[in-house]
Amino acid sequence: MKVHPIAAAIGAIAIASVLVALAARVLITQASTRQLAENDRLERALGPLRDKVGEVDPLRGVLEDFLARKQIIETIAPAAAPAAEALAELSQLPRSVVLKELNLERLHLVATSVVRRDEDLQAVIAKLGTSRLLGNPRVRTRDPKTGTTEVEMDLKP
Repeated sequence: MKVHPIAAAIGAIAIASVLVALAARVLITQASTRQLAENDRLERALGPLRDKVGEVDPLRGVLEDFLARKQIIETIAPAAAPAAEALAELSQLPRSVVLKELNLERLHLVATSVVRRDEDLQAVIAKLGTSRLLGNPRVRTRDPKTGTTEVEMDLKP
C-alpha cells in the first residue's frame, strides 16, 4: 500500500499541529499554575499588612483632628498668655468696680463694668495705665445713672 506523498505530508502536519497544541497547553497550564501559586503567596503576605492598615485607617481621622487643633493652638498661643495675665490684673481692681463683661479681640480689650463714683473710675484708669500688660486705657462710654462704663485698652505684645 502506497501512501500518496501529499496525504503523508498533511498527516504529518496534522500530527505536528496536535503535538504543538499539546505542548502549548502544557506550557500555559504550568505558567498559570505558577502564577496562581504566586498570587496565593502574595495574598498570604498581604493578610497581616491589611490588618495593620486597618488599624491605621481609623487613626488617620484622629491625626487630622490633632493637626488641625495643633494649628489653632499655635495660632492663638502667642496672644493667650498675655491675655491671661491681663485678665489676672483686671481681677485685682478695687471692690467698688464690678466687671460685667470682657471682650477680647486680637490685642484689644473692652471691659464693661459698673463704677459708681467718678473717683473710682479715675483710679481704675490710672491703675490700668501703669500696667505692664495693658496700655492706653480709655473710657468708651459711661452711663452716669447706672454707672455702667466701657473701658477699652490695648494688650501690650
